[in-house]
Order: sequence, then C-alpha cells, then structure tokens
Amino acid sequence: MQAISQRIYQAIEYFLAMHFPKRVTGIWRVIFRMPVLYYRFGFGWLMGGMVLLLTTTGRKSGKVRHTALGYGRDEKTGELVVSAGWGGKTDWFRNLQTDPHCVLHIGRRKFNALARVLPEDEAIAHMRAFLPKNPYAPRMWSHLIGEELGSDDESLRKVVRAFPSVGFKETSIT
Repeated sequence: MQAISQRIYQAIEYFLAMHFPKRVTGIWRVIFRMPVLYYRFGFGWLMGGMVLLLTTTGRKSGKVRHTALGYGRDEKTGELVVSAGWGGKTDWFRNLQTDPHCVLHIGRRKFNALARVLPEDEAIAHMRAFLPKNPYAPRMWSHLIGEELGSDDESLRKVVRAFPSVGFKETSIT
C-alpha cells in the first residue's frame, strides 16, 4: 500500500513540477500549504513516509515557520535529506542558514534536529541513490532547470547546484 501511495505522490509531484510557476501565488500557494494543514490537523501520519513538516525560526521576524517538504533518508548516516528549490532562495533554506536548529515532524513523530548543507559530492551521492525511487526525477529536474538532464555525474552536479541539499540529524525528542 505504501509503495502505491508513494508512486501516486511522485506522479503528483511530477505533474506539479511540469506546471510549476515562477512564483508561488494563488492556487499554488494553497496546493503547497495542504501538507502543512494535514500535519496541523493531526493527519501527518498519512504523509509521514513521503513528506515531513519542518519548523524553523524566521531569520528576520523571529516567528515560527512551518514548511512541508519531500524527503529521503541516507541509509548510511540516518540523516534525513531534502533539496531546496529556487536555487536555495526558499525561505526555509535561508532560515536554516541563519539558525540550523529546527523541529521535524514525520508522521506522528516529532523531534529536534540540526541542519547542515551537504557538500556537493555528498549531495550527488544522495541524488544518485534517490533516482531509482523516483523515476520522474530526471524529467522534472530537466524541466525546472531548463535543459536536458540524465542520471550521469555531470547532470547530477547541475541538479545539486540548482537545488542545494540539506541533511537533518536528530538531536532530541520534543
């Protein structure tokens, strides 16, 4: 059942990426906020295998900020890994660069974590491991970057430079 829901999620992710706007406004804002609402209303367990809820502190406002992100797990280190869209200009990524302490909520589990930007070679290795799990990824990346990409090292290097990767290590349970 989880494999089916993961494939459905990947297909939806691919569809959204292929119709991705330059700015997230209007209906896109609602679509991207839906997973946050799932978590807020106690239904995060429906998405826990694919989407986590990241809580950061706003770098300018100091306010608590919530963002839902698709993630992967590094089997060797146990770190959770996500990629930042828009060339790393997303608010959650910039918030973590200011303060790497955050809270992650995955399914019914909530814990404190410390974020770090992955070095390029480590991020490429993670992307390579991710490819078999999401067959839509190269086409999605090609569309978002604007050039034809494959699964070779040079293509993955372009992806990692366009979408910086962040690793999260659990520090304590909240």
